[in-house]
Amino acid sequence: MTLSAKQQLRLRAKSVEFRLPLRLEKAAVKVVPGLRSDPWLPGERELGVIFTHVPKSAGTSIVDSLFGQKSRHVPILRYAAHDEQRFAESFKFTFVRNPWSRIHSAYHYLHRVVGKGDKFVDWTWATHYLSDVPTFEEFILRLRNLYCVCVTPVTSVR
Repeated sequence: MTLSAKQQLRLRAKSVEFRLPLRLEKAAVKVVPGLRSDPWLPGERELGVIFTHVPKSAGTSIVDSLFGQKSRHVPILRYAAHDEQRFAESFKFTFVRNPWSRIHSAYHYLHRVVGKGDKFVDWTWATHYLSDVPTFEEFILRLRNLYCVCVTPVTSVR
């Protein structure tokens, strides 16, 4: 599968969305229509909390249980970009998962959505990168090749 220019742009935008510094997040919130909406769920506002949903870490179930709503992945700084004072006053929390279990779950989710279309960025990514990856082992090997960072070992310290 070859990605269109629009799909490539969506994937690139998604890859930086959670890494923007606050000043750029503030600028993005002002000019990007989809980012202008209030990031707080009504239940979060009412309780004075911010829940950061880490993918593949039960966030959907947690949001449904605590707030009775559908979850979404919102960068934590988006809250600060909308209202710094409320952000500073809010109790912030998240849940994390064993990294091995999380990547195993992510593989199985992504493998199930290969070829389902481009409704979600995840589906596009999965179809592009995983359509010829038959096993979890191959998935891990591909990730290693995609994201391997080579570090020169330190042999002496002064």
